[in-house]
Amino acid sequence: MNGIKRRGLQYICLIVLSALLILHMPARAEGVDPEVAEDDSYITATDTDSEASDDFSPIIDTDTDTEPEGDFSPIIDTETEAPDDFSPIIDRDTDTETEAPAPDDFSPIIDMDSDTETEAPAPDDFSPIIDTNSDTETEAPAPDDFSPIIDTDTAPVIADDFSQVIKADTDPAAVDDYSHAIAEDFGSIVAAGINPVVNVTILQINDVYEISPVSGGKQGGLARLATLIKYEKSINPNAYTILAGDLFSPSALGTAPYKDGRLNGRQIVDVMNHIGLDYATFGNHEFDLKEGPFLERLNESKFTWFSSNVFDADSIPFPGVLDTVVFDVIRDKENWVRIGLIGVTLRSNPKPYVVYIDPIETVKLKAADLRDKVDILIAVTHLDLKDDIRLAGEVPELDLILGGHEHENMQVWRGPDFTPIYKADANARTVYAHDLTFNTKTRKLDIQSRLEFINDEIPDDADAAKIINEWTEKGYAGFKNDGFDPANIVAKVTDALDGLEAAVRSRPTNLTDLVVKSMLNVYPEADLAFFNGGSIRLDDTLPPGDVSEYDVLRIFPFGGDVVSAQIDGATLKRVLDQGLANQGKGGYLQTSVTQQGAEWIIKGEPLLPKSIYLVALNDFLLTGKETGLDYLKELKAINLKNKLDVRKALIKQLQITYGAVGAESRVMQDGEYP
Repeated sequence: MNGIKRRGLQYICLIVLSALLILHMPARAEGVDPEVAEDDSYITATDTDSEASDDFSPIIDTDTDTEPEGDFSPIIDTETEAPDDFSPIIDRDTDTETEAPAPDDFSPIIDMDSDTETEAPAPDDFSPIIDTNSDTETEAPAPDDFSPIIDTDTAPVIADDFSQVIKADTDPAAVDDYSHAIAEDFGSIVAAGINPVVNVTILQINDVYEISPVSGGKQGGLARLATLIKYEKSINPNAYTILAGDLFSPSALGTAPYKDGRLNGRQIVDVMNHIGLDYATFGNHEFDLKEGPFLERLNESKFTWFSSNVFDADSIPFPGVLDTVVFDVIRDKENWVRIGLIGVTLRSNPKPYVVYIDPIETVKLKAADLRDKVDILIAVTHLDLKDDIRLAGEVPELDLILGGHEHENMQVWRGPDFTPIYKADANARTVYAHDLTFNTKTRKLDIQSRLEFINDEIPDDADAAKIINEWTEKGYAGFKNDGFDPANIVAKVTDALDGLEAAVRSRPTNLTDLVVKSMLNVYPEADLAFFNGGSIRLDDTLPPGDVSEYDVLRIFPFGGDVVSAQIDGATLKRVLDQGLANQGKGGYLQTSVTQQGAEWIIKGEPLLPKSIYLVALNDFLLTGKETGLDYLKELKAINLKNKLDVRKALIKQLQITYGAVGAESRVMQDGEYP
């Protein structure tokens, strides 16, 4: 093995020396102007057949019986840029030129110690093999024989970068750094004549709700995602798209009336079927749907659902849902890799038809079962980041964690083996592309990840765009039947309205301020107003310009009414304190009151525990289903004659703040709610 490495290094040095010598070689042919002869393309021989002037391979005048000092065989064409172009190879004994081998072929192998060529290897090892004794070329083996030592189509280094080969030769420890390109046992690879590297690309998406672009059309959009998927598959056919939870719900379009119900995710399942989603695990919002629509969406899915910790009411997998996934990526009969997927979901959306079991303990059990059966083990999770970090620390058998739920891209490495954890941005604003390179001989895995931005620089896939347009038209028709005109412009805003999930669940924004004001407009006699930030599902920023009714539907896809209730001061303080404690979650309360130290200030006065306050709030909070606020179900809504759909209240406030546009100007002038 070391001898072959040494000869390889010598051969590379020979190439460099040959190139330098040819560049400085004097003209030896008669009748050639020495100044012109400095250009290799004009070097000719008087007694040999001249090549065409555009053949930049130097032609050797064999009759002069002179050669450059030293053994520079074969002489390399210095006009070509790639140092691994060994053409033409001159047979100095027969004065003939053999056909050039393919650039990646390292035959013939020159034994620099003996100044002779080593015995040609078997045909499966290197193609084509030049028989320098008979001037004949053996038949090249089929591409599946993997003649190149380095597969430049799949290895993430280019063939003419010999620095890594040199490094591997002079520093054996460096081989591990390049295990995805150069085998650790170089000699065994030469003997076997194969490339043991299998390349797999995983395209990770999570929390995808909208089929159309977001951020004013600049980001996301599943027609653009379709373009990326097709491109990645053209580069590597072994590319798989995996969703780390949240697909069926929530989206504005999904709430559109359709037939005898609502779309309820029909639109996005159909689009994903067409663009090539391969595998998906559940997110908590899959279970926003009632059992019937949920099972219908599963049945309509042409991609594979899997979940290791979520089951039906009888604690068995839902129809067609696998508990784990194991699949093989095959390069050839000798080189293939087996990949295992474990899927888990947090228990944050309990429903009577759903049973959750502990996600951490589930992954531990599944990993113990699968680790010896697969080459690459991946957890696909829809968990809080803190739980993904727990997984990395407690389940070191995992090679990779692909997560969702946070809606923002992130990458961290945790645990004893620094297991990588990745999450992409919601609504396909980004895709995490993970290039996995597995060496079947050394059993080593290399992971290179890149964040791909889905934006308006990527063209739509025409087929996907057609399907998206069809579903959009169906949804808009349903909204019109429900009293909304999605295309209608209700206001022209001068500010970017911040409805990003990370913001509305953590702090006030200009959008949440508008919502609070809209609630106080419905109940002007109220002392304060509050609502849970998680009721805003936009997860986007509306840019300055036109705001349509559909934008408002995107903000509050679940709708709901603004109502009022009376509450004593002591309970109110408890509610406001809990709302603050929910920071970062959907239960974070956006409110009209302020805080000074530990005191809450209502209409300029400190909150009094024994006083009774009138509060305007969204009716969801009165269900008691928000985190830490279950006791609100004891409150009774009053003045229900004034209640108003939260979306229509927001439309009114937008018009008050920015002015009405078009047909809606009548609403402003009359002082009526739409």
